[in-house]
Amino acid sequence: MPPQWPREPDRRDPAFRRLGDRINFAFNIAIFATSTTAIWFWLLLKSLDWPWAKPLTLGWLGVIALQGLYVFIIADYSGADQDLSQPSAEPNTATDAASDSDLPE
Repeated sequence: MPPQWPREPDRRDPAFRRLGDRINFAFNIAIFATSTTAIWFWLLLKSLDWPWAKPLTLGWLGVIALQGLYVFIIADYSGADQDLSQPSAEPNTATDAASDSDLPE
């Protein structure tokens, strides 16, 4: 079951933006790992001559390192460490309707 956000998602909310940036970073690492693993697997298995494989891997790794530097060090998520346990006063009707239907009668 996916995690549920305690209030209405809003990109202006620093905590939501921080979570979104970290999820995006993790997704980019997964795509990088999958793609470069496949490239190097076939390169080594078939003894192919792909001169672009090493620059692509190192360049992509550099871009991911810069993204990680931004997400974990540079980005300003002021207010992201506030008390997040208080849900917003505005109910999320889609979540409420789904949870009401799951209740036993």
